[in-house]
Amino acid sequence: MCSERLFAGWLALAGALAAQAPTAPELVALAFPGAAITTAERALTAAQQQAASERAQTKVPASVPCHTATRDGKVVGYAYVDTRTVRTHGQSLLVCLDADGKVVRVEVLAFAEPRQYQPRAAFYAQFLGRGLDDTLRLRRGVASVAGATLSAVAAVDAVRTVLAVHAVLEPAK
Repeated sequence: MCSERLFAGWLALAGALAAQAPTAPELVALAFPGAAITTAERALTAAQQQAASERAQTKVPASVPCHTATRDGKVVGYAYVDTRTVRTHGQSLLVCLDADGKVVRVEVLAFAEPRQYQPRAAFYAQFLGRGLDDTLRLRRGVASVAGATLSAVAAVDAVRTVLAVHAVLEPAK
């Protein structure tokens, strides 16, 4: 009986916290204030998927949710949602890029692993201003997280995936 009440209390708390968490569109609006946001599922051709996988050096999905931010008819940024399994449960990250394809924001939308395995905000801040290069790797140009190695690996793979997909979908003009 006591454990049922405790479980019900945890469910209520989780629901309340989830209701307070900003949604992806709200976070995109924060990343690109005053911009008009359009959302679309962007499909990659088989060739684009292969090219992005090679660039990211990890498996890339066949389609990705993408938010495009425009101001006065000009693109000012993009935000992609990457969802993957960390250990046995999922995480979803929102990775925002500026018009040049550099990371301007990384937000955790969902993290279903135990909380102690979730890196702190300072870990995600390491991605700011970064593009896809060989230093965008754990223990190369990205500091690891003690006790959350799999989460850190998944986050690095997510950012690498987004940057590679973006480079394939929006080649430099």
